Amino acid sequence: MAFIDEVQEIMGDSLAVYPKDERGRADLLTEIKDAPAGTAVYACGPERLLADLQQITMDTLGAGAFHANTLPPQHRPPAPRAQRTRLQTRHLKLS
Repeated sequence: MAFIDEVQEIMGDSLAVYPKDERGRADLLTEIKDAPAGTAVYACGPERLLADLQQITMDTLGAGAFHANTLPPQHRPPAPRAQRTRLQTRHLKLS
């Protein structure tokens, strides 16, 4: 993850990082429900995660507490022509 060391140094123990491939999906309500008034939630990630987190944050801390950066959809350019595979078919004449 880019800049995680720098963010950890700044945030210390107040930073919660949930890489899905290492820890699974975070229990967002558990992370936020006991946060003190005035807490701000900053997040980046896929739309589904951000939508869920925004709703939970609004319900528990108010609309102004949520701040997010969205990630663009994954875009994969087409493979070069030489790497594309061709579907080969054979026509059989049945009599």
